[in-house]
Amino acid sequence: MKINFFLIIFLFLISCSENKKEVHEIKLYENIGKYFSNEQLNKYYFEGELSSKNLKYSFLVIYNSEKIFKNNEFDKVQVAWNNNDNKIHYVGQIKHIKLSEFKCDKLREEVTNQFKVTQKINLNNSDIKLEKVKLRDKNNTYSDHHKYKFIKDDYNFNLSCYDYTKTNFTHLQNYNYEFRADRITVELGNWIAEKTKTKRIN
Repeated sequence: MKINFFLIIFLFLISCSENKKEVHEIKLYENIGKYFSNEQLNKYYFEGELSSKNLKYSFLVIYNSEKIFKNNEFDKVQVAWNNNDNKIHYVGQIKHIKLSEFKCDKLREEVTNQFKVTQKINLNNSDIKLEKVKLRDKNNTYSDHHKYKFIKDDYNFNLSCYDYTKTNFTHLQNYNYEFRADRITVELGNWIAEKTKTKRIN
């Protein structure tokens, strides 16, 4: 029986697509190994000031060019977990922005309704509160957050804009701003704030 080569390729591509994850499907407090293989954990592992096997948490940084997520229009995805029990404490989508005329509120407005669906945000629910926060850290990075606080589940979903134009970072070469959509546990958020000496300025 003759096998159609193009049919095999087509079925292979469908199989690959079905195996891809949606970022919002990655759940906080679940084991990192449920979503990533050991090969992926090694390939995308990020070593830095806040990420190390010698610290409390580790991070993956996965650029969109890797094509392992479905329907991801952001430039990269970050995932963090506790090294003691391998439970996920952070899932973030990040878009790099070069333009000086970047309008944070406009972009945030464009994506808010989309994320309200995937993150099940209902402000009529007394367990969900919206807080608007502006922060600055020890590196002089400014950030503006719309923070949806899931009180019962002890985590926050943030739609945030980061301004690096006055930062002390030296590794930012191709962009001055970031837009982030992320879920972070209160525990990890407090730990990062302490490490980076982040302070509220509003």
